[in-house]
Amino acid sequence: MLPLYRIRTLIAGHFFSSGRQTIIGWLVLTCLLFPLLSACVSPASSDNPPAGGSTNQTLGGTATSATTSASPTPASGSVTPLNIAITYASIQIMIIDVKQASTFTDEKNPSPSGILRLDLKETNSTSGTAYCDYTQVGRLLLPDGTNVAPFATEINGGSIDASIVRNNWVDFPVPLTTKASQLTLQLGKDTEAQEMIPLTAGADVSKYTAKSVSPNAKMTYGKIVWTVTTATSELSYGDKQADKGMMFVVVDLNADNTSSTAGGGDLVGVRLKSGDTTSPAQEFLNPVAGNQTNVKSTVSFIMPQGSTSFTLIFLPSNAYGITTQSSVDFQIG
Repeated sequence: MLPLYRIRTLIAGHFFSSGRQTIIGWLVLTCLLFPLLSACVSPASSDNPPAGGSTNQTLGGTATSATTSASPTPASGSVTPLNIAITYASIQIMIIDVKQASTFTDEKNPSPSGILRLDLKETNSTSGTAYCDYTQVGRLLLPDGTNVAPFATEINGGSIDASIVRNNWVDFPVPLTTKASQLTLQLGKDTEAQEMIPLTAGADVSKYTAKSVSPNAKMTYGKIVWTVTTATSELSYGDKQADKGMMFVVVDLNADNTSSTAGGGDLVGVRLKSGDTTSPAQEFLNPVAGNQTNVKSTVSFIMPQGSTSFTLIFLPSNAYGITTQSSVDFQIG
């Protein structure tokens, strides 16, 4: 190959006088070699941006920024959709998903081992304030049999007003090496009817759901016909969670009085019997005036879990001159 100074001389000498040969030759040579030099020193192709950098991508004609990051954010952790519905103390709780990460941007008390977060949607469809303080009633059961308490919640205190629907989250200190599918959420104090929810999509929690029947079973008490329209067994009622080993049985009644004699109200003792257990009603019947029909009442009872066959009993009432009790049977399967 010819030396650079000979190439310069040949190019410039062919076209220009000797006085301008040197300058023009170097200019021409630079222009010829510049593309080759640029290719050699280019750090990266525009189609292959450096790792950890950003580039603009066009999706559907709209420019968007795509950035990669190695920082420990929730996006770099795991997210598992769950969509498990459960009820505690009359609050309907949807466990939307479970997330695991080193930290969360809205967590003020980071865990050194990692954080497991449950995203929740809570609904209070009752007419009063309900309470679910996860720091008191929530525990995460680990594979080794131990349990851990939450160390943070989005909403402190756990109270939720009537007819409110809201989002919430609860955080547990759990090592990132522990898989969420190995864990179980326990809801309920040791003295309450507890619910165990596996943190796996499609977990079967049907044994904790309310069961209702419509027996339309009738009995006559005095001269009033009372009909058991619906009966429901459930672990929570009226913003309360049942005691350990117990459940609520809620009975809806309809009264039809075709006589002129009044009845019902707090002058009637109401009981529910199942096996060897007899429980008094927690509410009074509504009063029924003479010739009044379609009078609604709701009474609830505390019964042992697992009970399925029941007898509703109206005790004798001296006030109404009724000397014998009346009863009606129904089952909740």
